[in-house]
Amino acid sequence: MKTLASVAMSHLTPSAAPPTTATAPHAPEHLSSPPPAIEDELIICMQSFRTSRIISAATIADATAKLEEVAFTPDIMGEVTASRLQELTGFAEGHAIALRKFSRDWCGKVDAKRARRA
Repeated sequence: MKTLASVAMSHLTPSAAPPTTATAPHAPEHLSSPPPAIEDELIICMQSFRTSRIISAATIADATAKLEEVAFTPDIMGEVTASRLQELTGFAEGHAIALRKFSRDWCGKVDAKRARRA
């Protein structure tokens, strides 16, 4: 049985050294891919949209060609009505709405990349 003095003494003696927090080596800043060339934006945006929605390559190629004919670029597609995109691309209404939203988000990311590189 421990005496009161031995209990008090055990609290006065230093215990094991406090744990040290190991810091991970500083990882280099992850650089994103460069923004696409302006002339490639439509094709790259549509390819990315295809991947996100699992649309056939032929459907995307046809839609991209029709969008190129009327000079619709990703920054414009976000402002165009879904019904107009549907009319041009032949997409189902849901895909046309999704394309509008996707284009806005995609352009925001590209604009951010350009700003970081400026």
